[in-house]
Amino acid sequence: MTIDELINGLTEKGYKVAFDHFTEDVKPPFVVVLDSGTDNQFADNRVYKVNRDVSIELYTRQKHESEYMRFEQSLNELGLCWNCEYHIWIDEEKLMDSRYGIN
Repeated sequence: MTIDELINGLTEKGYKVAFDHFTEDVKPPFVVVLDSGTDNQFADNRVYKVNRDVSIELYTRQKHESEYMRFEQSLNELGLCWNCEYHIWIDEEKLMDSRYGIN
């Protein structure tokens, strides 16, 4: 799945989604898709398979199990392999940031 397909799929699931950052203020919940590089596989001195290091951050006003379950179900329905890496409170923004790694 490409990053554009991921963004479109999450948008179709009803989420506000941006790649890297939003350019305007957005009310939570919203999603940011991040691409932090590659971890490629090599063979015969060439790139054999490109593995993008993609993660998704879900921002909410507070920690709600039902919101996480809904989001994780959306990831499952999109056929993604994922792990929840952390939930962290951003006090300055009054937002909960939950990061999901995509494999």
